[in-house]
Amino acid sequence: MTFRFGEHISLDLPKTVSIENDDFGNTVAQITNKAMIKAIEQIDDAIFNEIVAMARLEGIDDIYLLDKKNIISALEKQIPKKVEKIKSGFKSFNYVCPECAYRQISQIEGEWIAGQHYNYCSNCGQALDWSDTNDKQ
Repeated sequence: MTFRFGEHISLDLPKTVSIENDDFGNTVAQITNKAMIKAIEQIDDAIFNEIVAMARLEGIDDIYLLDKKNIISALEKQIPKKVEKIKSGFKSFNYVCPECAYRQISQIEGEWIAGQHYNYCSNCGQALDWSDTNDKQ
């Protein structure tokens, strides 16, 4: 897979598998994001500065979007992380975001209450993996 940045700079990434999951349960989107993160980390700072200069010529002036760490952070947030189950009382649990600990939903005596099984944390934007929770509503 090749990503082009303007006319003169391109970035070759490893091809991702064309199956739903790899041997470790990662989806193709997760594999692609991980490959992009690795590739961006390996871009020489001088080349990255050229990419930023070309982006500015194209009218992209948002400093946040032109920072390598922010790009990597945004890609990492798209890789789902398992929600954390925290005991909050007798037969009651809170399910929280693994990044910011924001409560997503609660469960009392097996009943889901006060929240939803969202795919992303509404507080920090982290993609969430609910695969280990029982009886998703």
